[in-house]
Amino acid sequence: MGIFDGIKNRIMFIPADLKETEDEVEGPDRGWFHLYTYDLCGNYDLPETDPDPSQTLVLLLIRIKPGFRSCGADVQDSSEKILSIIDRYYSLRKDIILRITYDTNGHALESEPYDLEAVLKDAEMVGEILERAGEKIFVYQGLLVGNWGEMHTSRYADNASFKSIYEKLSGKSCYYAVRRPDIHRQLAHFGGKLGIFDDAIFGSESDMGTYMDPEKDVLYECEVSKSAPGGGEAVFGGGYIRNLSEAEILDFLKKKRVTYLNSDYDPVLLNLLREKGDLFGRISRSLGYRLVVRKAVFQKKNRLLRITVINRGFAPVYRKTESILIIKYADGHETELMTDLEPGNLTDPEDQAQTEADLSCVLDKDISMPVKIYLKTLRSFDGRVIRYANTSSEDGSVYIGELR
Repeated sequence: MGIFDGIKNRIMFIPADLKETEDEVEGPDRGWFHLYTYDLCGNYDLPETDPDPSQTLVLLLIRIKPGFRSCGADVQDSSEKILSIIDRYYSLRKDIILRITYDTNGHALESEPYDLEAVLKDAEMVGEILERAGEKIFVYQGLLVGNWGEMHTSRYADNASFKSIYEKLSGKSCYYAVRRPDIHRQLAHFGGKLGIFDDAIFGSESDMGTYMDPEKDVLYECEVSKSAPGGGEAVFGGGYIRNLSEAEILDFLKKKRVTYLNSDYDPVLLNLLREKGDLFGRISRSLGYRLVVRKAVFQKKNRLLRITVINRGFAPVYRKTESILIIKYADGHETELMTDLEPGNLTDPEDQAQTEADLSCVLDKDISMPVKIYLKTLRSFDGRVIRYANTSSEDGSVYIGELR
């Protein structure tokens, strides 16, 4: 007799009410961000406490001097300063978008080196920092050059220079992002870790020069964003966004699979979104992933619990995850079961992911009923919870149902 046989004729599964909440769900690697600027030549203070607990992302914009020297300090000292900034924000449970640049004032031509070889040496140092920081960095933006590090208004804004710099930076554990699709075409391919950041979303039909051919480039970005996160900031520009309906605004962000947006800029555009009913809220809830447990079905005959998950957000979960079932018995003890659920495979809202868990290994004929079942998903490298947008979610564990 199998251990399940003693209870198989009387067991019953009562599924939870798996409705989707209307709230925004906090989670790593997605959402609105604040930008924090640091100049290695100036005096700066690192935050002692979380400057905004409502946001899990930050963009750190760090200015260096050519030669990677900080007002006479040696290269090692400059690298340690940058790592200390990264470590501080990571200790505050912030996911980090990092941009290291020669310019934070819109005057790159005055601050960049006059020799590409000097830029490449600095890029090597940045690569070493990325290696040491590891997965504390979510996305590294830009290629050092240009106004604010945005890869324009630079003496090195040509594809040959970009390729040389990127070769010095790439290959680390983080994702990368460059300013335009046409640059991406020269550097990478679909399925890699290079994405696109757009700092002029809704600024014009071409996003103020982001797209050489808006129709073709947005489709190209749609393919890129299946494997690498993208985002940026939205700008009012000449008021182009007034020509768009709410559905068109949401559809554009969905096509681009936008994961992150600047919460401080552009205030004119952000206020306009807030004035359009719940549009700002809908965008907030959809940035990045928004996982929902759709249903759970217990197959009594083959002893399997099948759970279906969908992604209602704009973008996938990009970093690796682990999903576990937590089995809570009536006597108070718990058991955990690993599952093969892969939320990262959900790149479009109509996608579904399923996992089947064999419960015969945790149910014994002598156990006391009821048995409650929960699902929990964690980011693999540090165990941070990937929360689900279900009303029954508490502390990151979604109540799936009960066996009686």
